[in-house]
Amino acid sequence: MTSKTDVYAFGVVLAELVTGQRALNRDKETNRVKSLATTICTIFNEQELETALQDNTDPNLKVRYPIEEVYKMAELSRWCLSEEAENRPEMRETVQILSQIAMSSIEWEATFGGSSQKQLEPNVPGEVESTFTTAAWIWCVINQSLRASFPRLMAGAASALFLLDIKGRVLIWRDYRGDVSSVQAERFFTKFIEKEDDPQSQDPVVYDSGVTYMFIQHNNVYLMAASRQNCNAASLLLFLHRLVDVFKYYFEELEEESLRDNFVVVYELLDEIMDFGFPQFTEAKILSEFIKTDAYKMEVTQRPPMAVTNAVSWRSEGIQYKKNEVFLDVVESVNILVNSNGQIIRSDVVGALKMRTYLSGMPECKLGLNDKVLLEAQGRTSKGKAIDLDDIKFHQCVRLARFENDRTISFIPPDGAFDLMTYRLSTQVKPLIWVEAQVEKHSRSRIEITVKARSQYKDRSTATNVEIELPVPADATNPNVRTSMGSAAYAPENDALVWKIKSFPGNKEYMLRAEFSLPSITAEEPVPERKAPIRVKFEIPYFTVSGIQVRYLKIIEKSGYHALPWVRYITKAGEYELRLM
Repeated sequence: MTSKTDVYAFGVVLAELVTGQRALNRDKETNRVKSLATTICTIFNEQELETALQDNTDPNLKVRYPIEEVYKMAELSRWCLSEEAENRPEMRETVQILSQIAMSSIEWEATFGGSSQKQLEPNVPGEVESTFTTAAWIWCVINQSLRASFPRLMAGAASALFLLDIKGRVLIWRDYRGDVSSVQAERFFTKFIEKEDDPQSQDPVVYDSGVTYMFIQHNNVYLMAASRQNCNAASLLLFLHRLVDVFKYYFEELEEESLRDNFVVVYELLDEIMDFGFPQFTEAKILSEFIKTDAYKMEVTQRPPMAVTNAVSWRSEGIQYKKNEVFLDVVESVNILVNSNGQIIRSDVVGALKMRTYLSGMPECKLGLNDKVLLEAQGRTSKGKAIDLDDIKFHQCVRLARFENDRTISFIPPDGAFDLMTYRLSTQVKPLIWVEAQVEKHSRSRIEITVKARSQYKDRSTATNVEIELPVPADATNPNVRTSMGSAAYAPENDALVWKIKSFPGNKEYMLRAEFSLPSITAEEPVPERKAPIRVKFEIPYFTVSGIQVRYLKIIEKSGYHALPWVRYITKAGEYELRLM
């Protein structure tokens, strides 16, 4: 017997809670005893996971509890029931996950005014009713036990939050745990500022006398979080940046003066955005619905918006549009650096899925891509090529557990514009627009530049708003330029000749010839020549370098309205430089 044996047994208990079945059941058709662990594993092997899980979930739980949290319990049960002991979680990990489920259930309960169980009656008498009573009782036991042990589970939180002036004096501070005082923080920061000349002292995370200090600077204000525990420093630094955005939303600009003028509002915000040292809500629009700038005018009876009491903090309820539409732009930026020998020394593609949503209610969106991992797992093939993306980053609205399980991008979108996902491709990319340049100097009085620009993509694609910036000597004058396509203008402030082509079809080549005069008198000591790169800007609509494709975009809302999804593909130049001159 090991601790992992206990984890397996706990997984069986979770499975009983989710399904409402016994650990061992007799199959009516084959008259054989079937293990509930086998049933859970079979569910997660189904292609239609969501449907299979709904078919096997205790019907009482579907009505009385948030179904999303039931799915999380089922996933945790499957993890605990892994055949290999080393693949099972530690007991503390299961408790942490269950604590999150419990907190979400409490928030869901709050949306019904604490009376969801009183309003609903079991729909099947007799045995089902007793099953409901047992399941609900055990669920409550888990909730109560987690609430009792919650302070012990909260490891790694911030102890206090400090707002300091440029000299390190505390302006405003909020104590969340009582183990770091303002005197300690001020003493540390005074020592820190005295070491400004030391490069090693400029780290944003510093450990001193048993306390970890994390801070950022904005204008003449320092924002600092302090913790005595082993906290997630990156998470708290991100939280401090979000806090700056919240203050700027309320005060237009974050400075020492704006903090002194609005200290009442600052304390109210600090109470809402962090609870017991854990970040809560950092969406300024949601916070502004129940914390006004004139905070003393607030009515006691005012209720917070639904976005605070449920799990979807980035979207308010009650949004209505006459026409429901979703616009999805797949934008890829090509970064290329070519050296003087014509060799590509840097090549990558950075992509983003940018969305603008104008949808009523609380819609559920599902997005499918030609993802190589998903298609291989399903044994399917795509009409085009499947892609393998690196460094994927999602907006907080995306359900990460669902994506990791079956690679489905499922989310409730914020209202308006946001970046759903960003990714990177580190594969070698052929330059889409290649530029060759020849420079000839004639007796120090004249310089001739010949440039060829060639598009290296298919005929059906066309680049628009092409700009090729060619470096010229700083003392060049009297430009004489001829182009086979587009127009060119001398930009002396940038020491460059800018060649603009509105439309550049695929597999085409255009030329530019330019002649400049140089001063006849030169310095005795020649100035070293500055070799700037050729820079290229362009946009290619309806084209992606990676070959990414949106296979489907589904919008589901309980009212059943029909929404129109629009998808557009754009490739543009990022850091696109050719050091050929």
